[in-house]
Amino acid sequence: MLNHSVNSPSPRRWLNPLLLALVLIGLNMRPLLTSIGPLLPTLRQATGLSFGGAALLTTLPVLMMGLMALAGGAINRLFSERSAVALSLLAIGLGALWRELAPGSVQLLMSAVLGGLGIGVIQAVMPGIIKHHFLKSMALVAGLWSAALMGGGGLGAAITPWLMSAGHDWHSALAWWALPALVALVAWWPVSRGAVSPGRGGRTPRPKPAAQPARLAARRLFRPDQRRLYQPDRLAAAVLHAAWLAAAGQRFAAGADDLRPGIGRVAAAGAGAQS
Repeated sequence: MLNHSVNSPSPRRWLNPLLLALVLIGLNMRPLLTSIGPLLPTLRQATGLSFGGAALLTTLPVLMMGLMALAGGAINRLFSERSAVALSLLAIGLGALWRELAPGSVQLLMSAVLGGLGIGVIQAVMPGIIKHHFLKSMALVAGLWSAALMGGGGLGAAITPWLMSAGHDWHSALAWWALPALVALVAWWPVSRGAVSPGRGGRTPRPKPAAQPARLAARRLFRPDQRRLYQPDRLAAAVLHAAWLAAAGQRFAAGADDLRPGIGRVAAAGAGAQS
Protein backbone atom coordinates (compact mmCIF):
# COMPACT_ATOMS: atom_id res chain seq x y z
CA MET A 1 0.00 0.00 0.00
CA LEU A 2 1.16 3.52 -0.74
CA ASN A 3 1.77 5.68 2.30
CA HIS A 4 -1.04 8.19 2.86
CA SER A 5 1.42 11.07 2.79
CA VAL A 6 2.18 10.30 -0.86
CA ASN A 7 -1.34 11.42 -1.79
CA SER A 8 -1.22 14.77 0.03
CA PRO A 9 0.50 18.07 -0.78
CA SER A 10 2.90 17.42 2.10
CA PRO A 11 5.47 16.39 3.13
CA ARG A 12 7.67 18.77 1.16
CA ARG A 13 10.51 16.32 1.54
CA TRP A 14 9.74 14.59 -1.76
CA LEU A 15 6.62 16.15 -3.27
CA ASN A 16 8.28 19.13 -4.92
CA PRO A 17 11.07 17.04 -6.51
CA LEU A 18 8.51 14.55 -7.81
CA LEU A 19 6.37 17.32 -9.27
CA LEU A 20 9.44 18.87 -10.90
CA ALA A 21 10.33 15.48 -12.37
CA LEU A 22 6.85 15.15 -13.88
CA VAL A 23 7.14 18.61 -15.45
CA LEU A 24 10.54 17.71 -16.91
CA ILE A 25 9.06 14.51 -18.31
CA GLY A 26 6.17 16.45 -19.85
CA LEU A 27 8.58 18.79 -21.60
CA ASN A 28 9.96 15.77 -23.48
CA MET A 29 6.62 14.60 -24.89
CA ARG A 30 6.46 16.82 -27.98
CA PRO A 31 9.89 18.04 -29.20
CA LEU A 32 10.48 14.77 -31.09
CA LEU A 33 7.56 15.76 -33.33
CA THR A 34 7.61 19.56 -33.38
CA SER A 35 11.36 19.81 -34.02
CA ILE A 36 10.88 18.30 -37.48
CA GLY A 37 8.68 20.99 -39.04
CA PRO A 38 11.12 23.94 -38.98
CA LEU A 39 13.89 21.85 -40.56
CA LEU A 40 11.74 20.01 -43.08
CA PRO A 41 13.04 21.69 -46.27
CA THR A 42 16.67 21.14 -45.24
CA LEU A 43 15.94 17.62 -44.05
CA ARG A 44 14.25 16.60 -47.30
CA GLN A 45 17.05 18.06 -49.39
CA ALA A 46 19.73 16.26 -47.37
CA THR A 47 18.05 12.85 -47.18
CA GLY A 48 16.04 12.73 -50.39
CA LEU A 49 12.85 12.00 -48.48
CA SER A 50 9.64 12.44 -50.44
CA PHE A 51 6.76 14.43 -49.01
CA GLY A 52 5.15 11.16 -47.99
CA GLY A 53 8.30 9.97 -46.26
CA ALA A 54 8.68 13.27 -44.46
CA ALA A 55 5.08 13.04 -43.29
CA LEU A 56 5.88 9.67 -41.73
CA LEU A 57 8.33 11.38 -39.36
CA THR A 58 5.34 12.77 -37.49
CA THR A 59 2.77 10.12 -38.43
CA LEU A 60 4.74 7.14 -37.08
CA PRO A 61 5.16 8.57 -33.56
CA VAL A 62 1.45 9.41 -33.46
CA LEU A 63 0.65 5.85 -34.54
CA MET A 64 2.87 4.44 -31.80
CA MET A 65 1.21 6.70 -29.23
CA GLY A 66 -2.21 5.46 -30.28
CA LEU A 67 -1.14 1.83 -30.02
CA MET A 68 0.36 2.39 -26.58
CA ALA A 69 -2.84 4.14 -25.43
CA LEU A 70 -4.77 0.98 -26.27
CA ALA A 71 -2.14 -1.16 -24.53
CA GLY A 72 -2.17 0.85 -21.30
CA GLY A 73 -3.60 -2.01 -19.23
CA ALA A 74 -0.98 -4.47 -20.43
CA ILE A 75 1.81 -1.96 -19.75
CA ASN A 76 0.61 -1.50 -16.17
CA ARG A 77 0.61 -5.27 -15.66
CA LEU A 78 4.08 -5.82 -17.12
CA PHE A 79 6.02 -2.89 -15.64
CA SER A 80 6.08 -0.82 -12.51
CA GLU A 81 5.38 2.88 -12.93
CA ARG A 82 8.99 3.70 -12.15
CA SER A 83 10.43 1.29 -14.72
CA ALA A 84 7.90 2.16 -17.44
CA VAL A 85 8.70 5.87 -17.26
CA ALA A 86 12.46 5.32 -17.01
CA LEU A 87 12.58 2.95 -20.00
CA SER A 88 10.37 5.31 -22.00
CA LEU A 89 12.62 8.31 -21.33
CA LEU A 90 15.55 6.17 -22.40
CA ALA A 91 13.72 5.32 -25.64
CA ILE A 92 12.98 9.00 -26.29
CA GLY A 93 16.61 9.94 -25.68
CA LEU A 94 17.94 7.14 -27.88
CA GLY A 95 15.46 8.06 -30.61
CA ALA A 96 16.77 11.62 -30.64
CA LEU A 97 20.41 10.54 -30.43
CA TRP A 98 19.89 8.12 -33.32
CA ARG A 99 19.29 11.11 -35.58
CA GLU A 100 22.85 12.27 -34.96
CA LEU A 101 24.53 8.90 -35.41
CA ALA A 102 22.63 7.82 -38.52
CA PRO A 103 21.05 10.77 -40.34
CA GLY A 104 19.68 8.73 -43.24
CA SER A 105 16.03 8.51 -44.25
CA VAL A 106 15.44 4.96 -42.95
CA GLN A 107 17.22 5.68 -39.69
CA LEU A 108 15.15 8.84 -39.24
CA LEU A 109 11.95 6.85 -39.59
CA MET A 110 13.16 4.22 -37.12
CA SER A 111 14.10 6.94 -34.64
CA ALA A 112 10.56 8.29 -34.94
CA VAL A 113 9.16 4.85 -34.11
CA LEU A 114 11.44 4.43 -31.10
CA GLY A 115 10.74 7.88 -29.72
CA GLY A 116 7.01 7.53 -30.35
CA LEU A 117 7.01 4.26 -28.45
CA GLY A 118 8.54 5.94 -25.41
CA ILE A 119 6.14 8.89 -25.57
CA GLY A 120 3.16 6.57 -25.95
CA VAL A 121 4.05 4.49 -22.91
CA ILE A 122 4.49 7.56 -20.69
CA GLN A 123 1.18 9.02 -21.85
CA ALA A 124 -0.51 5.70 -21.10
CA VAL A 125 0.78 5.44 -17.52
CA MET A 126 0.91 9.12 -16.51
CA PRO A 127 -2.80 9.52 -15.65
CA GLY A 128 -2.45 6.66 -13.18
CA ILE A 129 0.72 8.13 -11.70
CA ILE A 130 -0.95 11.49 -11.14
CA LYS A 131 -4.02 9.85 -9.62
CA HIS A 132 -2.03 7.57 -7.31
CA HIS A 133 0.48 10.09 -6.01
CA PHE A 134 -1.35 13.43 -6.22
CA LEU A 135 -4.88 12.42 -5.34
CA LYS A 136 -5.66 15.61 -3.40
CA SER A 137 -4.14 17.93 -6.00
CA MET A 138 -5.01 16.16 -9.25
CA ALA A 139 -6.34 19.29 -10.97
CA LEU A 140 -3.17 21.26 -10.26
CA VAL A 141 -0.82 18.48 -11.34
CA ALA A 142 -2.86 17.63 -14.44
CA GLY A 143 -2.78 21.30 -15.40
CA LEU A 144 0.98 21.47 -14.93
CA TRP A 145 1.36 18.30 -17.00
CA SER A 146 -0.70 19.75 -19.86
CA ALA A 147 1.24 23.01 -19.69
CA ALA A 148 4.51 21.07 -19.84
CA LEU A 149 3.32 19.21 -22.94
CA MET A 150 2.41 22.43 -24.73
CA GLY A 151 5.56 24.18 -23.57
CA GLY A 152 7.74 21.32 -24.75
CA GLY A 153 6.11 21.41 -28.17
CA GLY A 154 6.79 25.12 -28.46
CA LEU A 155 10.38 24.70 -27.34
CA GLY A 156 10.94 21.97 -29.92
CA ALA A 157 9.73 24.20 -32.75
CA ALA A 158 11.61 27.28 -31.52
CA ILE A 159 14.96 25.97 -30.30
CA THR A 160 15.72 23.45 -33.07
CA PRO A 161 16.11 26.04 -35.89
CA TRP A 162 18.05 28.24 -33.47
CA LEU A 163 20.49 25.37 -32.86
CA MET A 164 20.90 24.96 -36.60
CA SER A 165 21.52 28.68 -37.11
CA ALA A 166 24.12 28.51 -34.32
CA GLY A 167 26.26 26.26 -36.50
CA HIS A 168 24.96 22.74 -35.89
CA ASP A 169 24.03 20.41 -38.72
CA TRP A 170 20.31 19.64 -39.03
CA HIS A 171 20.76 16.14 -37.60
CA SER A 172 22.81 17.48 -34.69
CA ALA A 173 20.09 20.03 -33.94
CA LEU A 174 17.54 17.21 -33.80
CA ALA A 175 19.81 15.04 -31.67
CA TRP A 176 20.15 17.74 -29.02
CA TRP A 177 16.73 16.69 -27.72
CA ALA A 178 18.33 13.61 -26.20
CA LEU A 179 19.73 15.89 -23.49
CA PRO A 180 16.36 16.94 -21.95
CA ALA A 181 15.31 13.29 -21.92
CA LEU A 182 18.46 12.40 -19.99
CA VAL A 183 17.83 15.25 -17.54
CA ALA A 184 14.27 14.05 -16.98
CA LEU A 185 15.49 10.48 -16.44
CA VAL A 186 18.06 11.61 -13.89
CA ALA A 187 15.37 13.65 -12.11
CA TRP A 188 12.76 10.85 -12.17
CA TRP A 189 14.80 7.88 -11.02
CA PRO A 190 15.78 8.96 -7.50
CA VAL A 191 12.53 10.71 -6.54
CA SER A 192 10.33 7.89 -7.85
CA ARG A 193 12.13 5.46 -5.54
CA GLY A 194 10.50 7.10 -2.53
CA ALA A 195 7.15 7.82 -4.16
CA VAL A 196 6.39 4.42 -5.69
CA SER A 197 5.85 1.36 -3.55
CA PRO A 198 5.98 -1.64 -5.89
CA GLY A 199 4.20 -4.80 -4.87
CA ARG A 200 4.78 -8.32 -6.07
CA GLY A 201 6.32 -8.40 -9.52
CA GLY A 202 7.27 -4.73 -9.32
CA ARG A 203 3.67 -3.51 -9.50
CA THR A 204 1.72 -1.43 -7.02
CA PRO A 205 -0.88 -3.65 -5.32
CA ARG A 206 -4.49 -2.65 -5.87
CA PRO A 207 -7.59 -3.69 -3.96
CA LYS A 208 -9.82 -6.26 -5.59
CA PRO A 209 -12.96 -4.76 -7.11
CA ALA A 210 -16.32 -5.59 -5.60
CA ALA A 211 -18.43 -8.23 -7.30
CA GLN A 212 -20.68 -6.85 -10.05
CA PRO A 213 -22.97 -8.24 -12.73
CA ALA A 214 -21.15 -9.72 -15.70
CA ARG A 215 -22.78 -7.37 -18.21
CA LEU A 216 -21.91 -4.27 -16.16
CA ALA A 217 -18.36 -5.51 -15.65
CA ALA A 218 -17.95 -6.06 -19.40
CA ARG A 219 -19.22 -2.55 -20.15
CA ARG A 220 -16.86 -0.96 -17.64
CA LEU A 221 -13.98 -3.00 -19.01
CA PHE A 222 -14.63 -1.81 -22.55
CA ARG A 223 -15.34 1.85 -21.89
CA PRO A 224 -11.76 2.92 -21.04
CA ASP A 225 -10.48 1.38 -24.28
CA GLN A 226 -13.34 3.01 -26.15
CA ARG A 227 -12.33 6.41 -24.82
CA ARG A 228 -8.71 5.76 -25.74
CA LEU A 229 -9.73 5.32 -29.37
CA TYR A 230 -10.19 9.10 -29.58
CA GLN A 231 -6.78 9.97 -28.15
CA PRO A 232 -4.75 9.31 -31.33
CA ASP A 233 -7.10 11.53 -33.36
CA ARG A 234 -6.78 14.42 -30.92
CA LEU A 235 -3.01 14.01 -30.70
CA ALA A 236 -2.65 13.78 -34.48
CA ALA A 237 -4.62 17.00 -34.92
CA ALA A 238 -2.48 18.86 -32.39
CA VAL A 239 0.78 17.61 -33.93
CA LEU A 240 -0.29 18.43 -37.48
CA HIS A 241 -1.21 21.95 -36.40
CA ALA A 242 2.18 22.43 -34.77
CA ALA A 243 3.95 21.15 -37.88
CA TRP A 244 1.91 23.42 -40.14
CA LEU A 245 2.61 26.49 -38.02
CA ALA A 246 6.36 25.85 -38.10
CA ALA A 247 6.52 25.43 -41.88
CA ALA A 248 4.10 28.28 -42.57
CA GLY A 249 6.05 30.56 -40.26
CA GLN A 250 9.17 30.01 -42.34
CA ARG A 251 7.31 30.86 -45.54
CA PHE A 252 5.83 33.95 -43.90
CA ALA A 253 9.27 35.12 -42.75
CA ALA A 254 10.47 34.77 -46.33
CA GLY A 255 7.51 36.85 -47.55
CA ALA A 256 6.05 33.96 -49.51
CA ASP A 257 2.82 33.36 -47.61
CA ASP A 258 0.03 35.02 -45.65
CA LEU A 259 -0.66 33.27 -42.36
CA ARG A 260 -3.96 34.94 -41.50
CA PRO A 261 -6.39 32.55 -43.28
CA GLY A 262 -4.56 29.45 -42.08
CA ILE A 263 -4.22 30.61 -38.49
CA GLY A 264 -7.98 30.96 -38.17
CA ARG A 265 -8.57 27.42 -39.40
CA VAL A 266 -5.80 26.01 -37.21
CA ALA A 267 -7.10 27.81 -34.12
CA ALA A 268 -10.62 26.49 -34.66
CA ALA A 269 -9.47 22.93 -35.33
CA GLY A 270 -6.96 23.03 -32.48
CA ALA A 271 -9.65 24.06 -30.03
CA GLY A 272 -11.70 21.08 -31.11
CA ALA A 273 -8.70 18.76 -30.80
CA GLN A 274 -8.10 19.82 -27.20
CA SER A 275 -11.77 19.65 -26.14
